[in-house]
Amino acid sequence: MLDTAEPIPGCTSDPPPPAEGRTRWGTRPTRSPCLPEPDADCLPRARVSLLCLEALETPRAGGLGLSRDGGRDTRCGRPLPPDADPPAPSLQVCCRRPRSQPGPWLATRSLTICSKESAMAGPVPLTSAGRSYTQSIYKQYSEFKDFQFITSTVSLRDRRGKETDQCNIVKSRPQAPKTWTERYSLMSSSKRRCRETHLADLKGMSGSRKRKIFLAVTFISIIFILFSIQRQFPQVSLANVPPPILTPTSTVPSPRSSLILSEDELLLLNKISQVIPTVSINNTKLASNAKKSRAIIINPKKKYCTGDKLLIQIEMFDSLGNRKTYGGDFIRPRMFNPKLQAGASGVVEDFNNGTYHVHFTLFWEGKVSISLLLYHSSEAVSALWRARDNDYGLIAFTGTFVNRNQSIKTQCGFKVDSGKEVCEYKPARYQESFYCIKADNFDCSTFTFLQTNNRPVTFLSNTEKPLFNRGNIAVNIPAEFGDIDVSTCTAPANLRICTTGMQSPFPSGFVLRNKWRPAFCKVPDFTTQNQMYACLKEKMVYFFGDSTVRQWFDQSIKVLKGFKNFNLTLYGFPSQFFAVDDIWNILMFFKRHSHPFVTIRPYVVKDDSYMSDEIDHVVGGPHHVVAISFGQHFRPFPIQLFTRRVFNVHKAVERLFVRSPDTKVIIKTENIREVHKDPQRFSDFHGYVQNLIVMEVFKDLPVAIVDAWDMTIAFNSYKIHPPDVVVLNQIHMFLAYICS
Repeated sequence: MLDTAEPIPGCTSDPPPPAEGRTRWGTRPTRSPCLPEPDADCLPRARVSLLCLEALETPRAGGLGLSRDGGRDTRCGRPLPPDADPPAPSLQVCCRRPRSQPGPWLATRSLTICSKESAMAGPVPLTSAGRSYTQSIYKQYSEFKDFQFITSTVSLRDRRGKETDQCNIVKSRPQAPKTWTERYSLMSSSKRRCRETHLADLKGMSGSRKRKIFLAVTFISIIFILFSIQRQFPQVSLANVPPPILTPTSTVPSPRSSLILSEDELLLLNKISQVIPTVSINNTKLASNAKKSRAIIINPKKKYCTGDKLLIQIEMFDSLGNRKTYGGDFIRPRMFNPKLQAGASGVVEDFNNGTYHVHFTLFWEGKVSISLLLYHSSEAVSALWRARDNDYGLIAFTGTFVNRNQSIKTQCGFKVDSGKEVCEYKPARYQESFYCIKADNFDCSTFTFLQTNNRPVTFLSNTEKPLFNRGNIAVNIPAEFGDIDVSTCTAPANLRICTTGMQSPFPSGFVLRNKWRPAFCKVPDFTTQNQMYACLKEKMVYFFGDSTVRQWFDQSIKVLKGFKNFNLTLYGFPSQFFAVDDIWNILMFFKRHSHPFVTIRPYVVKDDSYMSDEIDHVVGGPHHVVAISFGQHFRPFPIQLFTRRVFNVHKAVERLFVRSPDTKVIIKTENIREVHKDPQRFSDFHGYVQNLIVMEVFKDLPVAIVDAWDMTIAFNSYKIHPPDVVVLNQIHMFLAYICS
């Protein structure tokens, strides 16, 4: 609410320079609440921004002076510094108009903006002329990262009551508790200039007669429109309306125009591409050869202690015995001790000249053996990266349309090469589309079942194919050293309990006696049912993704005997499971992700929904937990498809945190799988790249990461569905994040 503008004593057309006091960010006036003329260097500014919000263009702010109680100030619409004290609820503004109409400085208890002509002009008198005006204020809530923006609109009127302009007041405040601050910025929602504008006393809400008539007419019009809509459309209960899953439309899309990457997506893919070699060979003997290469220990010690670092150097050679001059080989290092049931990953450092350093942390006491697998040569890595980006043709989708007692099968996919009419299935919010060739006499909405099979095609050249023979994948590099004896020299460090928001390093931990032990936090004891029940009590747990996260669901209800499990899929491949424990008041729900889902078994698509939509339907809160995992089914498709899905899921999780910041979200990364399973489509190199993308995209959100990739390497589990002991350790890590 604005006060009647009153002349401020001491503010004249040529105000004396104010006495200045020092603050931690600059000077402030102490004699007058009005500021002197702004600096010349800030006059040309054409935008007034708040943080990253620069959407509205404003007039030049040279005629603007701001002051606050206590003297802390901001000029030319610049927001207060981040370390400033929260300002008072009201600010004072001094506006000027051309020098041809001089007058005293006037202050009001609001914010406005002056015209371009007032940039170097004298002050303008602001009076209410004894009139009463109304104030039009609305609040608009916008979400941007962790900030909430509130925009208030103030109507400016002249002496006759005619609206001449509107000015916006923008407040923002972080949503994190106990850190509330406020910053102000100025914007003008109109391109008209605030010339000959007088601020009025907006305390009175009597308003002008014209405004009352306008509001009355508007209200009557809204009532009439609502009544008309009610007459034309039947009443529908919201409880019976299914969520908008996939909207079918009939169209003939351009095959390559359905997925256009955003700037952020392109930047991320370019970043990934820079570390992947681009090489081609005419002879496979020029490719990296594990058996011809060698590994040595750098700076070996006579005695190693737990916690020490072990550095190994690999020199890569080709089959002809020539030293490699470039990097890019996909190496999987692991240290282990079978008797202790121990294992851990290593970190590879590529010098891009055929030399690699492998870094190990010696986690346990006893013997340590080293395994250095050349999983793919750099030439094979380059071939996989090029072939993956070639096309969608490795997997064939077959859709079934059902109309009463008739059915017909048609070709489906993310790209359909056909001149026929095509049904497009597209979520309303996201730029992801799936297509099926429209069957004659079948509506697009009758699309009911889907299944896949591998097409007998390859995007590898005849020279590249031998690189993926089983004898050339995951071959051990000979080491010129034996086992290492490790002693305990110091007591282990005390670690804090695992919590969401922690950064997961690599390696994230190790296995000892078949128990996963994180290297950066501590997992509570969950060896008994009661300990697991106490953690899950009164929780609603949602598992979204593929069958590897469904293993968490299955293993949980297998260990916890009180759950009643319901398979909500009556036909085809199961897609939804529901389990309840009514004693501990626990609900668990699994829903598989939507396209692509690679399986030869037909599955129902009527209940299909993208993971982002499922997350949007989660209410959230301290009793809600969301577990996410996807990637295995994306490996045979271009990396752009997976990147778009990760960004869309990230946006959904971001919205979930905005409405319910205390919701627990856990990301399960992909695990390694069988070596011999069709490497062009399902190689672990594809999973490795996808894990890099997930880690990079979600690093700005307070989610928890269960690094299944690291854990399955440590357990030496080369199965797409790891054994129960591995899954149970993953669940314990999951519970640690829930109950911290």
